[in-house]
Amino acid sequence: NDGNYTRHYDRIGGGETVSVPYSMAIRKDTYSGYYPITFTIEYKDSTEGDVQKAEEVFYVKVQNKEKEEETG
Repeated sequence: NDGNYTRHYDRIGGGETVSVPYSMAIRKDTYSGYYPITFTIEYKDSTEGDVQKAEEVFYVKVQNKEKEEETG
């Protein structure tokens, strides 16, 4: 529902897992299926280190309306 889900974590230890909360709303005309969501993750390996960037794609299953057949 937010336009931007920027989150800041001061410190995450090696092997530690954190949850990133988010919520979504879908449009009424969206068809059922799998839709990609891209996460861009920026981090430093140490306090003085350079900012590293990683991008991951996850898929969300949407159950809404089925695609209509397009026949003439």
